[in-house]
Amino acid sequence: MGGSGGLGADAGTGKCAAGCGSGELCNSGECVDDPCAPNSCAAEKACKPNSDFTQANCLPSCADVTCSAGQTCVDGACVATGCAAACAANEVCASDGDGGYACVPDLCQGDAAGAPCGIGETCEPASGACAPDPCNGVKCPNGQACGAGECRWVGDASNGDAGVLDASSE
Repeated sequence: MGGSGGLGADAGTGKCAAGCGSGELCNSGECVDDPCAPNSCAAEKACKPNSDFTQANCLPSCADVTCSAGQTCVDGACVATGCAAACAANEVCASDGDGGYACVPDLCQGDAAGAPCGIGETCEPASGACAPDPCNGVKCPNGQACGAGECRWVGDASNGDAGVLDASSE
């Protein structure tokens, strides 16, 4: 899902602009070994690189998980988003800066969307800025695709749901 609109991005620059070699992926503008290549996880598990792309983690998929309003699936389990109810279309649940959460406009959609993000990046909906793509390097079980860092069935409308965003970390 990388390459969505974002602010301050130049998709044509960086050491990954020409692409990475077999068994590599782009992380923070550098080609690095893909810890999930080859995928050593069981068929029903998602393979996700750790934060520094040095280790593979085999984690449950969200494909068969249904969460209540105010929750999102993370690694096969429902967790609270912080918002009391589901956000409307073109909104995301984000930190309000005062210790709470609120639905805010998705700054990556429609007229608010900025320039495309670079390789291995995606647009952060609460800020509109480019950030590392949480699906970068994720290998999903057959018939599933990664959206917002989680594996779901292909065609699942929630696949692009950004879940909760922590604006305080930006």
